[in-house]
Parts: sequence; C-alpha cells; structure tokens
Amino acid sequence: MSGMDQVTAQEFDDRWFVVRSLPHKEIPARDRLDAQDFHTFLPMMDRTIRHARRILNVKRAVFPRYLFVRFNQRTTQWRSINGTIGVERLVMRNGRPSPVKRGVVETLIESVGDDSTLQFKDPLKAGDRVRLLYGPFADQLGILQSMRADDRVRVLLSFLGGPIPVEVDRKSLAPADD
Repeated sequence: MSGMDQVTAQEFDDRWFVVRSLPHKEIPARDRLDAQDFHTFLPMMDRTIRHARRILNVKRAVFPRYLFVRFNQRTTQWRSINGTIGVERLVMRNGRPSPVKRGVVETLIESVGDDSTLQFKDPLKAGDRVRLLYGPFADQLGILQSMRADDRVRVLLSFLGGPIPVEVDRKSLAPADD
C-alpha cells in the first residue's frame, strides 16, 4: 500500500467525533445514541452549586452541550446522528464529520475515575492562596497548609487577629482569584 493509500485508509478508521447537543440535553443525547449502538463518551465532573441557600453536589458535563461519538465514516450511517433526539448536530468540516485529533478522547477516557467522573490533576499545593467555597467559612481566603490522602486539607485563615487553622474537605477549596 502506498503512503497516500495508507493515509486515506487511516482517515476512515473508527475515530472519535464531536456531537453538539441541545441545551442541557447531553445525557439524553448520549442515551439515544447508545440505544442506536453508537459508542459514546460524555466526560462528567463533580460541581458544587448554590441554589436557594442550599449547596448541592451534582455531576455535570465537562464540556456543556458537547459529547463524543466513535464510528467509521465509511461504514457507518452517521447521518442518523443529526436526527437523534437531544442532538443539535455533528461538528462538520466540508460536509463531512470532523474527527477529533487522535489521542485526545482516549486521554480523557483514561482520566475517568471509579465514580465515572473525570479526575483532574490537583492544581493546588501547600502554600497556595485558596478560597473556601462552602461551609461556615464560605468565601474566606486562606493559605493551603497541608493535604492528606483522605481528601482533607488544612487551611490557615486570617481573621480574629491571627492565623486560624481549619480542616476542610478538599472539594470545598478553589484557587483564590488574584
């Protein structure tokens, strides 16, 4: 097989493509595509949201309105994806689905933890300025002092005349906006 034939053959292997969903319909779109025997991937992450004076931990799409679907352009009737409930359209280029660069989706899939959410590398380290997101010290700024394996962290808060050490759940912290 010549080099040109090889590129053309690789171009039509099973590849990952991007699907744009309707607003807040990523999960129904994924479920409908799965029911049609498409292989899908919807990266999720835990988010903490405040609503009506309550703090809720919810799973949300990492890329709102987008999910990934894997198929072979040459052998799959991919046009049915655009007619799927919850789907706005496949991301296209020149009238054909535009594949995601090789390795991108595979890396995301490898980063999914036991709870089926994406596990990002922790950007925080001891000495960083942090903001507490919820709890009795919500919106307070402090310095991250230490992190434990059980997702508990020790933060030094500055109030009441000096540094006050508090232990909180790692998920209650975010890097401070400088």
